[in-house]
Amino acid sequence: MHQNQSNQLYRELKENDPTQPYTKPDIKPEGVTLHLLDGDKITFYYLYLVKSVFSLGETSSAIVLFFTSDIVTLRGYRLEPLRAEFAVKKPSDVYVCNPRYVVPETVNEPVVIEAVVEDRKP
Repeated sequence: MHQNQSNQLYRELKENDPTQPYTKPDIKPEGVTLHLLDGDKITFYYLYLVKSVFSLGETSSAIVLFFTSDIVTLRGYRLEPLRAEFAVKKPSDVYVCNPRYVVPETVNEPVVIEAVVEDRKP
């Protein structure tokens, strides 16, 4: 049977209480896109994320994301909030900043200064 926009709206109205305002459900991104310093962009899909590991170092911290085909290592400053986002909300974009322009003592939010993508060995 052919589904068109009016049939879908009718079905949504029938299933929901029309006296309440219509709100779309929270849509989580399907993947994370790494924006690298050279302008390249790499997208990894959350469907293939197996685990994430957070490591706190003396000067910087790291998040290691284990996908089924790749291992992505993000290094930077104050990455704990970004780790929490990976656990709950799933960020859609991660930008890598040039470390030359980052002063670690003045950073107030997560800053990724390096992203390394490695193939997973079987």
